[in-house]
Amino acid sequence: MRQIQVYVFALIVWSWTESGAMTTKEKADSLYRAALEQVGQAPVQESLTAFRRVLKADWNYAPAHFEMAKLYMALKTPLDRQSAGEALQEALRLDPENVDYQLLQGQLMEDQRAWSEAARQYEKVLKTHPKSAKAACGVGNYYLKEFLRWKGMISAEMPVSIPISNLQDTTSNPE
Repeated sequence: MRQIQVYVFALIVWSWTESGAMTTKEKADSLYRAALEQVGQAPVQESLTAFRRVLKADWNYAPAHFEMAKLYMALKTPLDRQSAGEALQEALRLDPENVDYQLLQGQLMEDQRAWSEAARQYEKVLKTHPKSAKAACGVGNYYLKEFLRWKGMISAEMPVSIPISNLQDTTSNPE
């Protein structure tokens, strides 16, 4: 039922925007809200299609690129990680100071097993956002892995990490 409501809402938004009643930004905002509503409710490919509609309305809508990157990363294939990297690069090009985009860049590097690059990305985030728990955890994961590898307790390819996706970060919502 919820999925039908989202589709009806998207159809209403689409028909209203076709009449020229909305600006490009308003159309993108509306399509973005509709796309966010279906994340987790609809299959990933449908959510990606919804975000593509946002980008068709306004290519410079950085949050849509970011959400697409997260969706691609959830698919966990090398090709999807490549697509995630492209979407994330575009989001970062549009909003390079966004800490959430920067943190996701580190997470993507970890997923690609580029651990030292991920650690450098997290360290870069810590320089501008020293209270970022996610960035600190990312750096700590790298050094923990290096220490355990040095001690001969793990192999070089064994991933060792504390999942950072569930951490609450104070950098996203300054108070």
